[in-house]
Amino acid sequence: MDKCSSLTRNINLPPCKSILNRALILDYLFSANPFGQDLKIDPGDNNIPDDSRLLNSLLTEGIPEYCNCENAGTTLRFLTAAAALKSRPTVISGCERMKQRPIDNLVDALRTLGCKIEYTEKTGVPPIRILSPINIDNYPIALSVIPTKSSQFVSALMLVAPRLKYGLTLNFTDKIPSFPYINMTSQIMNRAGLHNELSRQTITIHPFNNLFNINNISIEKDWSSAAYLVPFLAACQSGNIFFEDLSLNSCQGDKVFCDYMPLFGIQVCEENNGIRMVKTGKPNLLSKETKLIKLDMTDTPDLFPTLAVAAAISGMDVEFRGLENLRYKESDRILAVNDNLGRLGYRTEIIDDGRFRIHDDFKGSHGINHESTSTSDSILIKTYHDHRIAMAFSAFKGIRNTTIDDINCISKSFPGFLFI
Repeated sequence: MDKCSSLTRNINLPPCKSILNRALILDYLFSANPFGQDLKIDPGDNNIPDDSRLLNSLLTEGIPEYCNCENAGTTLRFLTAAAALKSRPTVISGCERMKQRPIDNLVDALRTLGCKIEYTEKTGVPPIRILSPINIDNYPIALSVIPTKSSQFVSALMLVAPRLKYGLTLNFTDKIPSFPYINMTSQIMNRAGLHNELSRQTITIHPFNNLFNINNISIEKDWSSAAYLVPFLAACQSGNIFFEDLSLNSCQGDKVFCDYMPLFGIQVCEENNGIRMVKTGKPNLLSKETKLIKLDMTDTPDLFPTLAVAAAISGMDVEFRGLENLRYKESDRILAVNDNLGRLGYRTEIIDDGRFRIHDDFKGSHGINHESTSTSDSILIKTYHDHRIAMAFSAFKGIRNTTIDDINCISKSFPGFLFI
């Protein structure tokens, strides 16, 4: 496949919405001012993720009686836990895709803590109605949690646990996907004065002791967004991208994508005021005898779309593992990646629920399952209204004739992505 010659950019990344959303919830629950007014979101900042704007708006309203969380999974799950502390009945809902995304493990845990919750349409998914709150003085202080569908269920419980009289111990009944996000929640809470001890099997959160400082939470730039520029470099013969105010000293698990960069001929360098990625040469592929590259995404599944596109552009034979939870994201990301790579001419294989393979035998310029969107025979990229699918497949626009059906969905996490 032809590649563009060079790319040089300085990128102003958005704030990490994972950190920002956790900080917003903690500010609402524990700050001295009503409704969490200590932490400000500048309405004029065009790089604030839509999800964080939405969460901030709902919290500023004091969690209204009806919360439409659209397709913001973190917003919905964190709000559900926070609303379980309120005495006023609350309905929490979202868009049609959100009504397909699971919430049963979180609901079951909150019910065990004494909260009365009902499903208003279909069992296991939103919308839900919270009828009465957790009894914060009388509840089981140790709880077994099934974390397999989303780490956000665990984080949601962690964020509200200091409001319970005796704190809370969570015992995990299975391996946690995206464990770095649990670790992020733990670190952020400890920094703000909400003490807890975390291991891979359990976490103990201590009750609130009135020592809370929102200013101790640093809202870092977003490593996940930085990773979505990797396919652009992979598609070039040379170039570099500089990310302002990004640091390797971060609590974000997705910084691990730096470890994969030699595969794409990219070097990562930390400088005084940011991170620079430089395309240094051809991909560092394995020998022909062991050419199949295996990447485990269990801890960092959000990296799958961007790494899949970068691997396809680089001509790799690669198998991704640990993808089970991608079925429950803004789209079914395994199917979305498989569909779009097929349209572009790649031979792919969904091996099972958690494994996906891209073969290194590219099929041609128009792809299979090709849909013409204009007289110029553009290949349609279907985002499924998923910001990560849109960002990942945008890299093809410089090397193929493609049309993205919903580029605006990128504002969910990276509003400035269009201006690269």
